[in-house]
Amino acid sequence: MRARRLQLVAVAALAVAFHPSTVFAWGDAGHRIVATIAARRLTPHAKAAVRQLLKKDATGQTLPAVATWADVVRRTTRKETYNWHFVDIPVDHGQHTYDEARDCHPPDEATKGDCVINALTREVAKLNDKSVPIATRRQALKFVTHFVGDLHQPLHCAERDHDRGANNVTVTFFGQTHQPAPYQKSLWNLHATWDFGLIMHAGGSQAAYVKRLQSWIATQNASSLESGSYADWANESHAASAAHSYKLADGTMDFPATGGTITQPYYDANINVVDQQLAKAGVRLAKVLNEAFP
Repeated sequence: MRARRLQLVAVAALAVAFHPSTVFAWGDAGHRIVATIAARRLTPHAKAAVRQLLKKDATGQTLPAVATWADVVRRTTRKETYNWHFVDIPVDHGQHTYDEARDCHPPDEATKGDCVINALTREVAKLNDKSVPIATRRQALKFVTHFVGDLHQPLHCAERDHDRGANNVTVTFFGQTHQPAPYQKSLWNLHATWDFGLIMHAGGSQAAYVKRLQSWIATQNASSLESGSYADWANESHAASAAHSYKLADGTMDFPATGGTITQPYYDANINVVDQQLAKAGVRLAKVLNEAFP
């Protein structure tokens, strides 16, 4: 699952639609794109089950409408879920694969929870268990919708020298040091670039973005896209972070810890990675929900 070809005025105008709260994976737009793709791939039975669970939900009655709920509660009523949105697989000395003992925080660490892989496993289990109270299953559905997205944001599955998934790596984003209004007090960083900056720079509406990703999905083998465990998906995202997020545009050198710049070459080198991760997240979320509601 925390500046475009247009001029700055256009960026500010589109910020309301595409800008998330800081450090939220994919941002609001990305999570809704993932949820929209998933919703269109649900079986009739899964669609009915989702509709039934969400029909009285105060946040919204569709997957896209509830896709960002988990980001809101992690900072308000559910602070113990803070660590559930990422997994710190290190890239300090080359690419690694997920190691639960190393990468998943102890559940009692400052009451902030463990990591996205374990959290997703628990919430899917609640969703699958019809003996669980409906209110709990409703929340589980909202968590699952969000966490599958988080798991596909490369910098939510990586860290380098304890940089908090590149949140500490400040950048200049297409000439701007600060993020667009209403978050102009926040500096641009590499994590935010992948959360929403590259999506924002692509331009266009969310509907057009979904249409483009669905066209790509149609060219792929669905079974291949759906395959793998949650840990496999995290490793895939981590590999993308090592090969792309933490590299300069030409892929030959590591992105600097300070003083880096995001310009058109970096966007051109990485937007396809962003798109494919969003698309795979949507396909895989649908798979998880179809299996939960057979």
